[in-house]
Amino acid sequence: MRHEVVAAPRWYSTHDASRGQTRRYLRSAISTRPGSASSGSGVRSATMRAVYSTVQVSETTVVGSFAVPDGPGPFPGVVALSGSGGGVPGWWGGLLAPHGIAVLAAAYFGDEPLPSALCEIPVETVASAGAWLRERPEIRGGRVGLVGGSKGAELALLAATVYPDLFGPVAAIAPSCVTWFGVDLTGSVADASARSSWTIDGQPVPFVPPVPGVDFERTDRGLRSVGIYAAALEQTDAVAAAAIAVERATGPLLLLSGGDDGACPSTVMAQMIVERMQAHGRGTEVRHLDFPECGHVVVRPWPPGEAPSMPFDNGGTDEALDAAHDAALPAVANHLSEPG
Repeated sequence: MRHEVVAAPRWYSTHDASRGQTRRYLRSAISTRPGSASSGSGVRSATMRAVYSTVQVSETTVVGSFAVPDGPGPFPGVVALSGSGGGVPGWWGGLLAPHGIAVLAAAYFGDEPLPSALCEIPVETVASAGAWLRERPEIRGGRVGLVGGSKGAELALLAATVYPDLFGPVAAIAPSCVTWFGVDLTGSVADASARSSWTIDGQPVPFVPPVPGVDFERTDRGLRSVGIYAAALEQTDAVAAAAIAVERATGPLLLLSGGDDGACPSTVMAQMIVERMQAHGRGTEVRHLDFPECGHVVVRPWPPGEAPSMPFDNGGTDEALDAAHDAALPAVANHLSEPG
């Protein structure tokens, strides 16, 4: 009797400099155990299949990377947004393209010629990315999706409310129910926390400011900012003025949060979004997945056990993150595959 086992798959890449294109391949090796009908042991055969290709995008209004699944298409299209680290979140292509989703990982700050700090960022930047994506021949008709984590989730929800004809399904990880003060990790904008994160038509979007005197909590793992945002949410008038009108988004909405989020009270804010959708008669168009032992990161952009060192305590454990990732990523992919 032949006993075959598929070894762990490995990713390989090829790069065509003339076209600026990188292709990703998945290699699976089939090995034969001793005592099988075939002679010898070890690797018997291997398969290599193209999974997706990536090209870099650098235009006047769009900076990012575009990952397209292998195959004829057309594919559902998604604009992916980074968190407060900025730049191009290219990992989203690697996570979603194998699920048959074309991904434009778009920068909105932190990459030339865009602003260096997350302060008064034009929401129109996301609209430009969505319009670029929707015009691609690889993309199926209709609205395109949005995915983002943390500040990217805040921006995704906001953009979906401002441009409901452009954006459809939204997956928001560690979401915000309001628009927040600016964040500057570069030191280039001294008063970022006194200004909005976003602008629309050149005007700052109303925002919830920090509470004076409430600062980071220092733990043995780093700095926790959840107390800053939890205290700010007690400012009733500011919260009402800065609430994201999620009921205006075409949707549907998928919210994912970690109950031990050390960066912000994402579970509480996700519940507030659900309540707002319910109050506007749209409760069936929002879904909230909460992972009680998980932290700020629910879908990880790094391989298991390879979390980068960082100065922040985002909460949760590695084991909880691995379990959440395995459940959350298919849910995100299925959600974003829905017609816009």
